[in-house]
Amino acid sequence: MKKVIMMPWCRDYSQLEEVQLVKKAMKQDDLAFLELMKRYEGYFTQIAYRYVKNDQEVLDLIQELAYKGLLTIG
Repeated sequence: MKKVIMMPWCRDYSQLEEVQLVKKAMKQDDLAFLELMKRYEGYFTQIAYRYVKNDQEVLDLIQELAYKGLLTIG
């Protein structure tokens, strides 16, 4: 049987639980962090809209959240 080698950019984290994703993200796994951001994007957007009503400002806030989260999670 041929062994399948998974490339880092091919990993599927969609089935992992949040705890597993956080642990991986804390070990500098960018794809795990990206999966967390995808899962919570709608939630972050809803919260941001409560404070600012401008679409561009909402996107800026989410981008800043992602940047700061990536810097501090590991």
